[in-house]
Amino acid sequence: MVKTNGINQKVREDFIIPSADICENDNEFILKAEMPGVSKDQLDITLDEDHLEIIGKVDADWEKDLKVIDREFRISDYYRRFYVGNKVNRDEISAKIEDGVLTLRLPKSNEIKPRKIEITSE
Repeated sequence: MVKTNGINQKVREDFIIPSADICENDNEFILKAEMPGVSKDQLDITLDEDHLEIIGKVDADWEKDLKVIDREFRISDYYRRFYVGNKVNRDEISAKIEDGVLTLRLPKSNEIKPRKIEITSE
């Protein structure tokens, strides 16, 4: 099972903890995280021992030549860390970012996948 680790704690003041949903089916865990403003090149996902770490950088250069009159839109980088344990097949994890939503597919290891037990008769 994938669990959040430190959801209410910021790593640094300038990081935003993205909202995330975690679902599962028989074969995989699916994690979706909101990361508007992050592109594929600005995303770093690492799996170190039992922790999955996601860092997304947001490029705020669009306003560098402008004078800000009022600011309601918060521009910050994203950070989130999850505990995955040994229930995930680490060699087959995949990631995709589209329209500001990161989707991670974490296939379950064979040890925890449901399996049908064959019954024999004597």
